[in-house]
Amino acid sequence: MEDMWRIAAHHLTPDDGDAMVAKLVAVEEACWERCATDQRAFTLADLLSEAASDLGVDVAEAAFEEAATQYLDSWTPHIRHDPHAAETLRALRVGLHSNTHWPPRSTSASLSATASTG
Repeated sequence: MEDMWRIAAHHLTPDDGDAMVAKLVAVEEACWERCATDQRAFTLADLLSEAASDLGVDVAEAAFEEAATQYLDSWTPHIRHDPHAAETLRALRVGLHSNTHWPPRSTSASLSATASTG
């Protein structure tokens, strides 16, 4: 899981990710040690909760945010807006309501880029 820890650590502490990765790995290793000692399994949710409690940061949220960013970034090259969309929306003086799974910041950034090139 070090890959996930590295992604979360980059989000939580961009200037000192390696130190955070080491702390997250230590939390995971402690869970595995307890599992070997008392034969009680743990879930990913348990692990993320323990990491948050031990380190005082929301590790689950950081991992989710980074995963979501990577997911959305993978779609970005495939999105094409009508070249007249921004001009038409400005002329009509209307807003845009999106029913997609895209967060508002991504939709705004995408439309801004289209407006600046259109």
